[in-house]
Amino acid sequence: MTWNEYDRNRIIIGMVVSVLSLVAGFGITKLSYGAALPETGRGRLIAPAAIQPTATAAATATAVETQQSSPTPQATDKPTSTATPLPTLTATPTQSATLVPTTQESSFVWGSGFEETCEAEIYNGIRHCKLGPYYIVRIDPKHPDVRFETVLPLGFDREGNYGECRDVNVPNTLVPYRSTGPGCYVGNAYPGERIPHMVARYPGAVVGFNADFFSPTYSYGPIGLTVKNGVRLDGINNDRDGKEVQRSSLSFSKSGDVRISIVDRYSLPIPEEPWTWIPDRDLYYNTVGGLPILVMDGKPVNFHEQCTLEEGWCPARFDQRARTAVGLTGEGEVIVLIVSEYWGVTLQKLADLFVELGAQRAINLDGGGSTQLWYMGRELLSSPRPVAEGILVFSTLKFNVDAHSVVEQ
Repeated sequence: MTWNEYDRNRIIIGMVVSVLSLVAGFGITKLSYGAALPETGRGRLIAPAAIQPTATAAATATAVETQQSSPTPQATDKPTSTATPLPTLTATPTQSATLVPTTQESSFVWGSGFEETCEAEIYNGIRHCKLGPYYIVRIDPKHPDVRFETVLPLGFDREGNYGECRDVNVPNTLVPYRSTGPGCYVGNAYPGERIPHMVARYPGAVVGFNADFFSPTYSYGPIGLTVKNGVRLDGINNDRDGKEVQRSSLSFSKSGDVRISIVDRYSLPIPEEPWTWIPDRDLYYNTVGGLPILVMDGKPVNFHEQCTLEEGWCPARFDQRARTAVGLTGEGEVIVLIVSEYWGVTLQKLADLFVELGAQRAINLDGGGSTQLWYMGRELLSSPRPVAEGILVFSTLKFNVDAHSVVEQ
């Protein structure tokens, strides 16, 4: 083979090899790309991680959305402390059957920005509601099934008999110059009792909450006018403190009329001796004292004037504290408003809330560590402090409870 033939053959062989190399390289490149991202499966492999949120992400998004849509409390509604919630007793009385609402009857947003939501009526004339972080019980006092009762703790009288107190002082046989009546005591002090324990002694009670102020050292019981089922307990046995005509009081008549005011001393038979006054048995059938009046004629009172008039001072007037208070609307509905210590309010804020809810009159009761609310078998607001007086509300179960289920305990 000549040199020219050799060169020609070598050139031809090189060209063939080059062409084969190009074809092989293209095939390898095509095979590698297709294995990493096959055309028929690329979307399915990438999409789930890119567009479908995980369960944690969805829960976080829901929580953020809920937080953004919930009304934000005003400055006066913010908690004043981060104290651990008060404990409840392990032996809290419960009913044998509890009705658990499955629907809400109504919902309304007030001017304060808080939404009031009310459960459907389970017991005649009584509805449980929430106004933002505050507890509300709306009661029709004129409903024939509804009644109120003043309740005191259990103790011994001067004769050693044990039962519910029939006096607001310890007997003078125990402490000189105290009550000349039966008196009431446990140990060397006036007794106290938590609201759930009071409720346990009264079958048929639907609502229970604390009432009048009392001695912080339990040296005496309720301070203001006290009437239980037509029988006056304060003052009738020469307990001459005069608080029955000095402080405001709350009365429930036999017929369901509600009175929130200060007793007019000069309307009494002997104005100079109010302790001799026997209240009208029907109009003052169950009465508790308080301090001060919060609302009159649909407007907040002037607290400087009102507190001076009633006692010369007001309990924690400017402090954001737990509160128990009762109001009366122009339509005759009773509003029980309970505020926890965590969401404590001033007296002014409390009065403003009642005006917003339509109250024409309202009264402040004992608050702070005494504030307690029991409703339909459970403690909505608990405190370990024994109190010297409570108000219980009774009613009967509605028959049309189709929207609720009965849960046996």
